[in-house]
Amino acid sequence: MKIYKYVPKPLKKYYKKFFWRVFYNYIGTVGIMRKTRFLNHGILEEEIEMRLNEFNPLLFRKLSQDLYLHLLKEATIDGKNYLEIGCGKGAGLDLLIDHYKPARCVGVDISDTNIRFGRKLNKGNGVEFKRGDAEKQIFPDKTFDVVLNLESSHCYASKLNFYKNVKAILKDDGTFLYSDLFWYDHLTVEMEKQFEEVGFNIDKKEDITLSIIRSIELQAKIRTYYVKGKISPNKKLSDMIALPGTPLYDGLKNGTIKYLFYVLKKNKCNEKL
Repeated sequence: MKIYKYVPKPLKKYYKKFFWRVFYNYIGTVGIMRKTRFLNHGILEEEIEMRLNEFNPLLFRKLSQDLYLHLLKEATIDGKNYLEIGCGKGAGLDLLIDHYKPARCVGVDISDTNIRFGRKLNKGNGVEFKRGDAEKQIFPDKTFDVVLNLESSHCYASKLNFYKNVKAILKDDGTFLYSDLFWYDHLTVEMEKQFEEVGFNIDKKEDITLSIIRSIELQAKIRTYYVKGKISPNKKLSDMIALPGTPLYDGLKNGTIKYLFYVLKKNKCNEKL
């Protein structure tokens, strides 16, 4: 996004939103990403050794599934209304239906391509899909018991508006499961102040960076070997999957980027809300 620095400041948030919508529409139709159902980095909680000739195509999927399941265990899903904002291609919702029995299951994403793929993937299992902007409220107040947002909010123009949206559509006793890559400690402090400002309490905070790095490194080793370094002719795609040597991978390794997981609850004592 080198052009981003040349965009006039009042227009930056609009450009960022436009860029990511176009980007995800694009990667959903090309190369290896077209065939990839999950779009997260996955999690590997224990280091394992694997020879390259032991490549199992189901490994990538399992790592991504395990990340979802790691988050979902922090909330009660059965019999509840569940929403994933930034649902991608809907693979996480398909996984959820296999493991839980929600009363309602909904996915929202800004990418038209992702929504079409999700509807096709989840046809017949009762999952609903809506194209929508994470920063704008498209559901009535207090609709959902659980809202999940995984590895998506770093693309948003205004995280504050996103948090306000979640706060509005979440029931009073609901749970917000929130996990992403976060740049620099001082920005994380500012974000946590925004939680308080909006009306959320931090019920749990977990740094899962090391487990994410393990997953990335295992996948990168195998991907690089099998595609002979041609995993992505597009530099942005290479950075997106955090191949070694990219800014995203380096940031995770040196600690300037952290992968955090929050369990947030509404602050019932906040008189303003």
